[in-house]
Amino acid sequence: MARTARPAALALLCLVLPAAARAGGDVFGGYSFERADARNRHGWNVSLGVGLSGPLALEADGSGHYGSKDGVDRDQLTLMGGARFSLPGGAKAAPFVHALAGLLRVLFQGRTGTTSRAMRCRVLVGAALRFGAR
Repeated sequence: MARTARPAALALLCLVLPAAARAGGDVFGGYSFERADARNRHGWNVSLGVGLSGPLALEADGSGHYGSKDGVDRDQLTLMGGARFSLPGGAKAAPFVHALAGLLRVLFQGRTGTTSRAMRCRVLVGAALRFGAR
């Protein structure tokens, strides 16, 4: 799974970059580190936001984390989408709130292969920091 998910995520990011730039959206991609259940897991995260009207935007988010402990591999894939509302900000930061819902798939590979699927929701508050002139 990890061998195909990483190149697929990179290819998807490369395909949406030009479209997001033309639509006035924003794209994020990067490395992710997660510590859960006494496991260190490395992964990736990609996000695409496309402005709708004023402070409202649609957002899609995908992430994957991979790791093993005691001979059991755990692969996690999360795909979420929702709305982002940007609050008026200053010259250096723009606060936002986003609400996302989507799917979580966890695959345990070891002595017995087990797949778990669940629905996840999250509401986050953050700030977009501005560096340099734009």
